[in-house]
Amino acid sequence: MYPTSGYPSPYETPSSVVPPPALADAKRLGRNIKRTLLNKIRKTRWIRGALWYLMNSKIRALTLVIGYPDAVSSLTMLENFFLEFPDVHENFTAPFLASRRLMTLRHFRKSYQVDWDIIKGNAYYEPNRPAVYVYGNMLQPPAFIPDSPAAVNYGGLGQAESESRARTLDEFIDSEGFVDYAGLQVAYEAFKKLPENERTATVPELGLTADQIFFVSYCLKWCSTAPGTKRSPRSWYWHSRSRCLVPLRNMPEFAEAYNCQRGDRMNPESRCSFW
Repeated sequence: MYPTSGYPSPYETPSSVVPPPALADAKRLGRNIKRTLLNKIRKTRWIRGALWYLMNSKIRALTLVIGYPDAVSSLTMLENFFLEFPDVHENFTAPFLASRRLMTLRHFRKSYQVDWDIIKGNAYYEPNRPAVYVYGNMLQPPAFIPDSPAAVNYGGLGQAESESRARTLDEFIDSEGFVDYAGLQVAYEAFKKLPENERTATVPELGLTADQIFFVSYCLKWCSTAPGTKRSPRSWYWHSRSRCLVPLRNMPEFAEAYNCQRGDRMNPESRCSFW
């Protein structure tokens, strides 16, 4: 990693980590998520009139920025990107400061070009563009595994991207819990609308159904060693365990997939619903 740039070194390209076919699959997933979210808004009975028009317009206006910028997609382009950067020798401070200065200046050049830090594992909504950014590191396990069953990628990357799109509806409702839940429902519906051969594909070694794999893949993102179960008062985010379990216990599809008995912890008598 070159200091301060947020890009790989000139000796490897993003496309060598996320091959073009995998990036194409991720973009197809993104288009399916957007189509499903628009359909959800259209079918939701309490979203009508001016509210429907506003929501529909915001979702349609979103640009999906995924993977890595075109400007660093090949070795030649990556070398050109670093052409004006100084080499790093024994004295690290001087080239570091020079690199910082160059990266700052680039923010004021060609503002129409999409540019972002590809090493972060994150997907987020940028209201000022407006766009949903999915960093290149999100196209890695456990969120996205090329050539794996759709259940894996729709439960992982699909939910993360749906969650980011849901922030266009209201970024600050009930912390991150709202978008976790709404995004999971959209990703699941998009998954279930896939052709049968895609939506029923499984991993034989796991002994799980496709639906079960979808929900496991969703929760894999929240695996954590952080102690406790409650959200910090200073955070918008639920504790990782809650981000896994709370949306699932409010989805009857999860209870059906795992045959949870009515009244069980993960199949309560009453549930919350957004759509």
